[in-house]
Amino acid sequence: MSRTKFRTAVAMVTLSVTLSSALSFAAPTVFTDISGHWAKEYIEDIYNRKITTGYPDATFKPQGNITKLETIVMISKLMGYTDNEAGYYTNKYKQELEQYKIPAWAQGATAYALFNDILLKEDLTGLVSSGKNLDAKRHEVATYIGRVLQYGAGEQIGTIYVIPYIDEMSIPTAAAPYIDLLLKKGILDKESNNGRFLPDNLISRAEVSKLASLAAKILDKGSSGNPTTPPTTTLPPTNTVRETINGEVDNVILGTKNIISIANGSKQQIYDIASNANITVDGKTATAKQLEIGQSVTAIVEDDIIIDIKAITTEEVLEGYFYYYLEGRDPKVFIKDDKDNVKGLSFTTSSKVYLMDKSVNIKDLTPGDIIYITHIDEEIIKIEAETKEKTLDGVVKSKGGSKDKYTLEVLLDDNTRETFTITSKATLKRDRKTVSFDEIKVGDEVKITKEYETVTYVNASSVQETVEGYIKKIDIGQKTQITIEKDDKTTETFVLTPNTTIMIEDEKAGIYDLRLNYQVELEIENGEVVSMETYRKLKGASYEGKVTYMDSRKGNIELQVGAREEIIVDVDDNTIYNDEDGRIIRFRDINVGDEIVIYAEDNGNYIVAKRVLVMIRR
Repeated sequence: MSRTKFRTAVAMVTLSVTLSSALSFAAPTVFTDISGHWAKEYIEDIYNRKITTGYPDATFKPQGNITKLETIVMISKLMGYTDNEAGYYTNKYKQELEQYKIPAWAQGATAYALFNDILLKEDLTGLVSSGKNLDAKRHEVATYIGRVLQYGAGEQIGTIYVIPYIDEMSIPTAAAPYIDLLLKKGILDKESNNGRFLPDNLISRAEVSKLASLAAKILDKGSSGNPTTPPTTTLPPTNTVRETINGEVDNVILGTKNIISIANGSKQQIYDIASNANITVDGKTATAKQLEIGQSVTAIVEDDIIIDIKAITTEEVLEGYFYYYLEGRDPKVFIKDDKDNVKGLSFTTSSKVYLMDKSVNIKDLTPGDIIYITHIDEEIIKIEAETKEKTLDGVVKSKGGSKDKYTLEVLLDDNTRETFTITSKATLKRDRKTVSFDEIKVGDEVKITKEYETVTYVNASSVQETVEGYIKKIDIGQKTQITIEKDDKTTETFVLTPNTTIMIEDEKAGIYDLRLNYQVELEIENGEVVSMETYRKLKGASYEGKVTYMDSRKGNIELQVGAREEIIVDVDDNTIYNDEDGRIIRFRDINVGDEIVIYAEDNGNYIVAKRVLVMIRR
């Protein structure tokens, strides 16, 4: 990072917000977490339609759950609802909204959904519980969207329908006709989730985005049914209250609603900013995003909503290193630059401190932390800090470099890749032992510690695994492989290297000493077989079939176990024979044509019977 002595960025900002329908909305936000996501197209579509907004940090959180109230707000906007209409609908359903404790931010949309039959009064009981907004389930959102198409696009709900999902019986009866409609309109896919609808599963924000986007396209076609709008003659009279507020911006929250906190001395007031407001900076059009903490503002407020705001800001930003914090009657924060020049600025009760994007106490900062101080005159507005020492977790994907300058390419936990330069000054450890760079392996899990941009410590851990089972197949060639049947009856094939240690019952052995059906335990490190311990413990087996030949001299039985498969089973002095009634019999009492079951041990070369049970005599 390049630094200059107290690099200063100065912005003189004058903002003015007035009403204008032509500039009601800011340009679409590009969400930082939907690139490559399957629902990207749908998310951008509903954002552009003003059906939803992302989070203040420019994310959408597509895989996150969504509450029923958030879904209802989206669906109401899908049908054309705007916050300007909230007064009429909330007055109409005031008693119900209060009874079921619907929060203020969702009251207008909820009342609108009630008015248009998208939401039924009995649905209100399941929106909020113990002060918590409840998450939406798949069948609930399907019902909401289905009602939008029914009442908003004139789509007909069938009385006879067949739901093709495997879990049809678990779908609530009330939701079934709407699910049928969404299937017919191509909004739902009968093949998704392996043919299951999963009605009681929570639905994600991405899934709701897809349903809303596809429903919006159907509404675009101009079907006959349109959402009912309130008659203008029934709108209640309003008495507009207008006032002017002066102070400083204490906080700004951007989201579904833009909210601003204005402080005047010890008095602090919070207001919504009208969604159809124009924002100008120095007489030029701007957005609410340009309102910042510390600006001096004059705002015109109507019915607790800001319709006009003027702000003047003189800001400076210092970049350097945190030096120390001096407490007292006039607390100060001292910052040092690359040339060891030190400057102190006043730290007040209104000053904000953020460390790695999290709000913290000034005492949480450590000398040497990189800091950016935003201040007006000599008073600190906010401090944004980064720790001088950072630890990153990931998996080694490749290695490179030579001599005293090596490189590690690491797939980090946030799914991004970063290449780190490792010098001879860095401490390297693997599995708690100090190692050289060559001993760190691809596939190792690593914690990389950096001080500023220099790697100081690499702590690697091998990824170890133990696999147990029986040897089912041995392939010896340029690439020697062994196939193991595990206890769950699944098989897996592993590559043996010249470095693989092979032990048979605690004695060192080679690949040619192994036999099928030996019990084996593999020690695997980063996907490579490091060692294998085998035992001559034979695998138990049972065979059922018809006797086709018996040889008392050799002591074996030939058995037909399938349509074409015949096996030879050896017997010895320890073999036990039972007839169909469980009585002990002898080898010679068994006849060709008898149907028998043999319980045996199979060592891969021959099968030895432990017990022979006659099931049906010929």
